[in-house]
Amino acid sequence: MQKLKQTIKQEKQLSPLMLEYFKQFETSYNKRGGYKTYTVSASTFMDFFQLCDQNWSDIPSYEEICATFTQEQLEHAMPALKWLANTNKIQVDNQTSIVLNLKGGIYELLAYFGDKIPVELKAYLDYLAKRMLERNLKPITIRGMMQTAIYLYIEMRLDGAKTLSQEQIDAYLKHKGGATPQLSIFCKFLNENFGTHLICKCPPKKKPVIANKGYDQIDDIDRKACEKAFIELVMLPKPLNDKQRLAWIDYALKYFHRHDIHLKKLSEINILDCNENPELMIVKHQDIVFHIPKFEQLLFKNKGD
Repeated sequence: MQKLKQTIKQEKQLSPLMLEYFKQFETSYNKRGGYKTYTVSASTFMDFFQLCDQNWSDIPSYEEICATFTQEQLEHAMPALKWLANTNKIQVDNQTSIVLNLKGGIYELLAYFGDKIPVELKAYLDYLAKRMLERNLKPITIRGMMQTAIYLYIEMRLDGAKTLSQEQIDAYLKHKGGATPQLSIFCKFLNENFGTHLICKCPPKKKPVIANKGYDQIDDIDRKACEKAFIELVMLPKPLNDKQRLAWIDYALKYFHRHDIHLKKLSEINILDCNENPELMIVKHQDIVFHIPKFEQLLFKNKGD
């Protein structure tokens, strides 16, 4: 609420013409695409329109703006300058237009730091912009490289004069391993220009977890059905054939242990004698040990036995 009141107060200080310019900029700014999580509101850049109002009562030429504004003011005004160039309210050459579009989008993110934009990020942006023009690189490529560095600083809560550490890079890449190639370029830039000794180590790939574990858990309804099927097997004449023995193991595991081995996996089990109880046998499946009745063991004996 306080911020809204401040914005309304600032708008009232603008002339009708400059207020109209700002409203057009605000509409365009709010409609932009891309990642907006860390970007600030359009009112953050209102001071540019106030300065233009105070100095010229209108939008002057790009040359006049550059000659009048300080470097810091120009950097802060990049999103507004980008909009002015794209709407032909200032006339610039093609290269300047490309740079303004790149830096304008990036400074929308850098404004997140307020007046504590890390000097490394500003220097890196200048380096990438120059590299873009020299090597005819696509702005979207440069933007992605710059955004990766900015997100690293934001997530590690680095601003102002705080220094990026190796531990912070390692922690970031642990969860954002895909950023390794882009951050490697950033670290190389820091090492060459800021005397750091940072490296980007791609975290080791985890072995994929096989979703098909080969068994399921049996619920109460299925367990009841298995009980009936198992009793029917017990009552059959012995010895059982191979198919009946597989069914014995299947229903015994389901009934006694609620363990349903997929049919294709039944052939992979190991059957061992149980030394502790001769009436039982041991079934091993994926290093899990189960005890079930032996094939020939009659669970239901006659009263006279």
